[in-house]
Amino acid sequence: MYLFYVDDSGDERRTLFSALGIPENRWSSSLKGWLTWRKQLFKNHQIPASYELHAQDWLSASPMPLEAGVVGPPILEHNRDARRQRFDVFEGGLRVLGTFADARLLTVVALYPTTLSKLVIGGPDTPNGIRQVL
Repeated sequence: MYLFYVDDSGDERRTLFSALGIPENRWSSSLKGWLTWRKQLFKNHQIPASYELHAQDWLSASPMPLEAGVVGPPILEHNRDARRQRFDVFEGGLRVLGTFADARLLTVVALYPTTLSKLVIGGPDTPNGIRQVL
């Protein structure tokens, strides 16, 4: 059996649901690996585990502050060097996820009626991730 972490993202045209599945017998070791990485992120950049790492915000030129009106650590500054550091940190997080043995990642896209004229369904097992165009 797999345990899944599911998150959503979207806008007025579509919603994406992504799920990271971890085998039940590997959940504790995977969680330990992730929390170890988050502790290192706090140690190196003062980003607490409660700070959500949403890619769109984290990788933007203007990331979300730790708290409204509070000056955050240097990695959250609005400059090129800080943004490069955030990209490096993000890549490190993906590398940690890549160490999770037998993990599965899936994404479902829900399109709203105005965008249903062309639907692309993709997966990692197909050329360029494109499986079917309806």
